[in-house]
Amino acid sequence: MRYFPISIDSKDKICLFLGGGKIAKRKIKSLLKGDFSFLIYAKEIDKEVMELCKENPQRIKIVEKDIDEDFVFPPCDFLFLATGNRNLNKILRKKAKNLGLRTLDLSDSLGSDFYLRKNISNEFVDISISSNGQVPIFSSLIGDDLEKYLESLDMDKIKLMVEIRDKLRKNGIYNKALLLDLYKEDKQFLKKYLEKI
Repeated sequence: MRYFPISIDSKDKICLFLGGGKIAKRKIKSLLKGDFSFLIYAKEIDKEVMELCKENPQRIKIVEKDIDEDFVFPPCDFLFLATGNRNLNKILRKKAKNLGLRTLDLSDSLGSDFYLRKNISNEFVDISISSNGQVPIFSSLIGDDLEKYLESLDMDKIKLMVEIRDKLRKNGIYNKALLLDLYKEDKQFLKKYLEKI
């Protein structure tokens, strides 16, 4: 597996976007779920990107400027190439690689250092899915199904299970098989069990 799924701390991380069109907008919108800050350089900025900037003025800064092969990269943690020009992206990607910048070329994800996965989460579960950059629509469709599944989970029951597990650990007991068996029980049983331990 070349692209290994990991979670990173997004706090105080800067995403530099070269290009401010529709593709950049989709990626920024997704990344706004984290704590990233954004710096966007582009000659033309999509109106929806401008809206995102207005909604998140502390996190998104836009610099209206032409992007060419002589572009000097400002400090950033992640570079997103979304110029709309495949050849320019390739030149900039090579330049960034020489500087050690982690880069996602949105015109060639397989030539990139990373790519974004579809993330689905609630307060207890975080799931990411990817088609490995090959057919992103599949990630989206499967992700939609997983989202529906997560919404169908009984969160009160899960909270009870967490409380039970924590109490068992506090008492020096941790038994995975016991927790699996308890999960099969209804909430009333779990509430009584929690009171007894």
